[in-house]
Amino acid sequence: MIEAKRPVLAIDFDDVLVETMEPLCFFHNKMYGTRFSAASSWSFDLEEVWGCSVEEVHRRLDEFHTSSLHDESLPAKGAHEALTKFATLFELHMVTSRPDRYRERTAPLLERHFPDLFSEFHFGKEFGTKGRHFSKANVCQDIQAVMLIDDGLHNAEEVAGVGIPTLLFDRPWNQTGILPSLVTRVHSWQGQKGVYGRVMDLYRTILRD
Repeated sequence: MIEAKRPVLAIDFDDVLVETMEPLCFFHNKMYGTRFSAASSWSFDLEEVWGCSVEEVHRRLDEFHTSSLHDESLPAKGAHEALTKFATLFELHMVTSRPDRYRERTAPLLERHFPDLFSEFHFGKEFGTKGRHFSKANVCQDIQAVMLIDDGLHNAEEVAGVGIPTLLFDRPWNQTGILPSLVTRVHSWQGQKGVYGRVMDLYRTILRD
């Protein structure tokens, strides 16, 4: 008997799987004498928060991603427990906007915190001076994802726009008044109203269909 292909669950890396904004802010404060925190990072576009050019943001991000603070980033609370269950029901794909050159620093974190749980890693393109040139909607369509879990409002809106439900992790940088109908805000990995409960509801819907 041929085993049915498991549905694909797409999951972002930064501040979804692994808490990176807080160590990034700590690194930035140490290097540049600032006093930022994850709670005060009100925009996804760091040039607006840090008050510098996009090119300078990319340079500082390169510094952070080759630092020990990056390599010591911790997993999000409850993520491992939830993903261990999901991996028995779904094919897990990590989908990140991080450029591919960060793969060597990212993959070890995934393997350390979530060993043998992910089937594929999908990285973005190189940073561009005019913004992002990587579409998670395209990736999710290509891999036939049934859901995306992300913290970027623009990603959630784009993916929902092609008909794929998205869970949006509540963060200071993704606040808005009204979310699209296919986007659901979540506050944790745990609980019936967290990622775990929402994904299990989706799985039961898939089984019924």
